[in-house]
Amino acid sequence: MITSPKPSWLPSSRSFWLALITLVIVGLVRSWIATRDDGLQIDEAWHTVAGVSYAQRADFRLNPEHPPLVKLWVGTALPDFKLDPFRPLDDKVGEREYIDDAYYVDNDPLAVQSRARLAMLTFHGLSLLAFAFALQRLFGPLLTLLTVALFLIDPSVAAHLPVVLTDLPLTLWASTAVLLALSAFRSWAPRDLVLAGLGLGLALVSKHSAIPVGLAVALLGVLLALHDRRERWQRRVGGVAGVLFAAYLTMWGFYGFRFDETPAVAHASDSAQHEDAAEFARDPQGKPVVFNRSMEDKIADLQSPGYRKVLQLALDVHFLPRSYLWGLADIVRAGVEGRQDVLFVYGHRFQGETPWYFFPAVLTAKLPLGFMVLIAIGAFLSARQRVPEPWQWPIVTLLGWSAIFLVAIMRGNSGYAGVRHIMPIYPTLALFGAIALALALQLRARALSAAVTLASLAMLVSALPIKRPWEYYNQLAGGADDAWLYFSDDGLENGQRAKEIAAYYDAHLRGKGQRVYDFYGLYDSEKRTYDLAIDEVKNDPDDTDTLTGTVFVNTRWMSERPLYDYGTFREAKPKARFGNLLVFEGSFRVPWLRAERRLTRVWDALSPGKRDTATAEQLLSEVMEIYPQDYQSTFELGNLRVERGARESAIEAYEQSRKHTPEGDPLVATLTTQIDALRANKPDVGPLRNPWLE
Repeated sequence: MITSPKPSWLPSSRSFWLALITLVIVGLVRSWIATRDDGLQIDEAWHTVAGVSYAQRADFRLNPEHPPLVKLWVGTALPDFKLDPFRPLDDKVGEREYIDDAYYVDNDPLAVQSRARLAMLTFHGLSLLAFAFALQRLFGPLLTLLTVALFLIDPSVAAHLPVVLTDLPLTLWASTAVLLALSAFRSWAPRDLVLAGLGLGLALVSKHSAIPVGLAVALLGVLLALHDRRERWQRRVGGVAGVLFAAYLTMWGFYGFRFDETPAVAHASDSAQHEDAAEFARDPQGKPVVFNRSMEDKIADLQSPGYRKVLQLALDVHFLPRSYLWGLADIVRAGVEGRQDVLFVYGHRFQGETPWYFFPAVLTAKLPLGFMVLIAIGAFLSARQRVPEPWQWPIVTLLGWSAIFLVAIMRGNSGYAGVRHIMPIYPTLALFGAIALALALQLRARALSAAVTLASLAMLVSALPIKRPWEYYNQLAGGADDAWLYFSDDGLENGQRAKEIAAYYDAHLRGKGQRVYDFYGLYDSEKRTYDLAIDEVKNDPDDTDTLTGTVFVNTRWMSERPLYDYGTFREAKPKARFGNLLVFEGSFRVPWLRAERRLTRVWDALSPGKRDTATAEQLLSEVMEIYPQDYQSTFELGNLRVERGARESAIEAYEQSRKHTPEGDPLVATLTTQIDALRANKPDVGPLRNPWLE
């Protein structure tokens, strides 16, 4: 254990804050430069438009999947953003259309993105200062500066600093809340308790997955209250309750202390003839459906009876705002119970499940190797109690919080998001790396100094020069060029190469008369923004399985898949490559192309405002004949047949879907239950909720 005095060159309070602010500004500028060519991440338009609605109208019906902190911040920074009156929202497809029209059609998307990026850099800069404030109270100035420096150097952090997402805000405010709570539960001073409650409240309104932070803070407070017998422990437990209550009030405050998500809902509930009633779809009882899916259906979508009961109880007693509860139901369904995604972990494929070791594996792929060495050294020195005694409790506290979060996320099923869902433990990792650096400066040990120096240089060389840091992978995962062979989550690619598609189109394709296809994943609104004449396979003049022309392909879809496999392109040489965007030119035989041609028309037929179920059913019947292994299409075909009361043909479609569903997939049990109910002629058997919807 180190007991030696602090080095004389440690910064004073004034110089510490000057150094910290300089460090944060340098990190933000580096991020701005490294990400300046990035297009929009796929959720940014959604968050931004929702934030405008929150700020301009105090209306929280859009994008309730995430709490309002980040969205309110960005919405307030865009006072001139044009937002049309609301219209009825038909599931997430309808909401996406409304949001894309607002972002890409009614406003200048490039100008909005630039202003939103500046707003988020400012937000994250202030959040970093708050984190550093909490950190330096427990660890002092040197370790705080080193921790912030390592945190900012990491490519994944740099990639998230300018984007309108909730992952990095949660990361910063979760650790800040835990650190402030430790300070508060040591001093029990009213000011510290209030600060801890505010920090926890800001974490809770950053993202729903901050709920484990509340559990960690409560557990920490109770343990420390019971540990110290000098005063009545009941009073200190009351202080813990005060922190939780302050956080609860903070969260409600961001919703304007209003249970309903919109000021208009009470009026629309009173009378269908009210002037506001046109804004809402109606359920069979005539009640307004304000969200894109009713609250009742959203809770019913959950597989777990326990989750359904807890959420219904919270809804009945108005424990949380409706918008927060709707989002919590969505997050439980998508991130705990899971989506039906194909996931690759170092090249091993998983269907509809996230293996327990996924997130640790992602860390080994996304962290710079030098950073991992620093973390390992710092963790080893901490375990050997080579750190100063005042650091030990704070280290244990942050490690305990990170363990709670890691266990929670590993037990869930949210691997589709990749590294951004594990980022809340990054501050703890940065702290361990900083401990290695700090002790190398204080201890006179050649081996330690040499190891720390080499690891630091390796981290700087591999991380700092990186452009497009979202796509960064270390050498263990093949680097940015070959990571697509091993991973397929959001950390690989998330729709940020639209600008390169537009630039390539202008330089090589515009006015040339050749057909151009998008297998990258552009939204129709993005095509309009950049004036891209992208051909859709549904409009091909010949119904063949051959594609001829220029094809933009996303490497995220290139790994071998059981359905709609892109093997044709894996075997071809791209004409150009821009990170994870590949450009192919020529003729390509795609075995499933005729099925895909019909599927695109199916989703058109089922889009909000059209709902041509007869056409959709006919097309899906053709897909079943052409590509019978597509169990997702036969699943939807069974739903359409149930909807029109054709039980026998619905059973046929569901059986086909069950036959081709991968073994072990929980969808098999769902289909079996549905088939048995139809065969037994049970009344009120309705369509199944599509598990591939968000």
